[in-house]
Amino acid sequence: MKKLKKLFGILGQGKRKIKTFRYISSFFSSTIGDDIIGIWPKDVKKDHINCAHATSSTIVTGDDNGAVKLFKFPCPEPGVKIFFCFFFQ
Repeated sequence: MKKLKKLFGILGQGKRKIKTFRYISSFFSSTIGDDIIGIWPKDVKKDHINCAHATSSTIVTGDDNGAVKLFKFPCPEPGVKIFFCFFFQ
């Protein structure tokens, strides 16, 4: 666990404030695994999902259809609910 410092500016007051917070490097960026079986639609090719990135509670995926989908993480069961989906064309 790392401790990082961020510099914030307070608008209108001309003040700067340094805030320290903890950074936990816990992310997941694979499209294969037991924790993400639910991101795969039924009857698709093995390379349908091109990218995935997960944090402690959500995972976002990109697929061949240009869709960006947001799921709850982990999602070990097939057919999980999609929280958000956006298509790029």
